[in-house]
Amino acid sequence: VGSHEIITELKLIQIDLPLGIAQIQRIPILVARIPTLPAIAHGLANATPTVWLAVLWQSVGNTLFGYAAWAWLLSRYSASAVSPWALLVPVFGMSASALWLAESLPTWKLLAAACVLSGLALNVYAGQAAQKP
Repeated sequence: VGSHEIITELKLIQIDLPLGIAQIQRIPILVARIPTLPAIAHGLANATPTVWLAVLWQSVGNTLFGYAAWAWLLSRYSASAVSPWALLVPVFGMSASALWLAESLPTWKLLAAACVLSGLALNVYAGQAAQKP
C-alpha cells in the first residue's frame, strides 16, 4: 500500500437530520473509507529514523512546550485574555512551513490568515476599547 493509496474511496452521502417535530433536513456528508491496519502496518514497517525523530519531536517536544507555555500564560493572565491568541496557531504553522519547507502560500491561504488576524484584532482591541471609560 503506497501513500497515495491510503484513502481508497471518497464519496458523498446524504443523511436525514431531525430539526423539529415533523421537519427533516437532508444534508450531504463527505465520507472517506480508510483501510487502517494495512496502511498503519506499511507506515510502521517503512518508517525511517528521520520519520521517528519527527514523530518524537511532534509528540514530546512540541506538546511539552505548548502545554508549558499555555500553563505559564494562564498562571499570569485570565483565560479570556489568553484564549483568543490560540487562533494564531494555524497562522504560525502555515508561516513556518512556508519558511522552512518552502511550501507555497496561495492567495486563499493568505486571505484566510488575514481573516484570522482581523478577527483576532477585532476581538482583542474592541474588548479593550469597551472596557475603557
